[in-house]
Amino acid sequence: MGSNPTPRTNLLVNMNSPSTPVSSLLTRMGKTDSIKQRSIYVYLPSLEMVREWKAKASKASISISQFVIEHVGNSLRQEEGEEDYRPRAELIQQLDDKDTQIEKLARENEIVNSSA
Repeated sequence: MGSNPTPRTNLLVNMNSPSTPVSSLLTRMGKTDSIKQRSIYVYLPSLEMVREWKAKASKASISISQFVIEHVGNSLRQEEGEEDYRPRAELIQQLDDKDTQIEKLARENEIVNSSA
């Protein structure tokens, strides 16, 4: 256990190597061949956190790797203050709002067309 008695949980996450562009990495070697260069281990503080993250990834219909990549990327872009950056959740909400608006306008259009 070493100096930290807290049990550790490994969560393997595939990440792009920051030193090598993905396109050149994949050109030289296949995606499967480069898996070790693009992998990192993230040690989460508890099994409960692992279960929560996996459940959230599953609910979003994405892999745990994509879940971590998106959330770390979101956090970094927010910290860097990217002006036009919007988190995935906000974009999904905007799409839902637009869908609701389209449905409402379609119903109104049907009413106008049926009375004409």
